[in-house]
Amino acid sequence: MSRRYFHPFGVVVLAALLVACAPVQVRKDAAGDWAAIPPGSTLTLNRPVQVPQDRARIFFLSGRVRPAGANAGPSCGLEVRTMSREGAQTIAPQTFKIVRVQTVWTQVARLQRPGPVRFQLAQSTDGGGGTPLIQEGYHLWLRGPDTNVMRLTCLGMLDDMWRARAITLEEIRTALGAVATLEVVGGI
Repeated sequence: MSRRYFHPFGVVVLAALLVACAPVQVRKDAAGDWAAIPPGSTLTLNRPVQVPQDRARIFFLSGRVRPAGANAGPSCGLEVRTMSREGAQTIAPQTFKIVRVQTVWTQVARLQRPGPVRFQLAQSTDGGGGTPLIQEGYHLWLRGPDTNVMRLTCLGMLDDMWRARAITLEEIRTALGAVATLEVVGGI
């Protein structure tokens, strides 16, 4: 009689696959429950927006459209696949289906002015090699009439890694304002 054992590496791969297949959970508000943004949810662009020349995205921050601003607070960036080299490109009002949601975090470098030279312990976290600044959030992959529009990336506040948290649904909707509407299947 032969006995078969699971190889430890196989168990790890199986667990990773199961986690990868689970829907991404997004917090509704700062103190709220977690919920999924299931495929079939939609993002409706309510008015035309322009992506500047030589740029891949346009940002939404507090209901305003901006050419830059991912680090300024909870914000979303509408991203295109191909940048225009010949002037701004306009994205017309339309509805996109959300086909996939993916968690993301990004590390951001901080530019500090040189200061006086001083003694500092190697493990000090006051800017001399401490925790990195990051933003956590989500990629909402889109499919719609304008096939050049790729995804909406929404990020929370820029903060030290240990304090950073992902953007909430409430903050996403605040960032989009009246410019765009996020409709989640299930009415969240």
